[in-house]
Amino acid sequence: MVRGRQWHASQQVTDLPDGRSRMTMRLTGLEEVERWVLSWGTHATVIGPPALADRVRSIAAALAQRYPSGTATGQLITDH
Repeated sequence: MVRGRQWHASQQVTDLPDGRSRMTMRLTGLEEVERWVLSWGTHATVIGPPALADRVRSIAAALAQRYPSGTATGQLITDH
């Protein structure tokens, strides 16, 4: 999916020996890629920069707190 689409003008995709892909991009800020990375869920891993990995880790921790085990109600509540 990554290779088949132009996500950013600066992207470079490298195929890894284990069948995965690595994408690199030059960006002006983390905000423009943070939501995109999160949209991949567990199918993406940030390997750099550390600040982006920290932001994704922080959001994942906040989500885990929002969804404690055994508390699903089948209702959707949004903050917006």
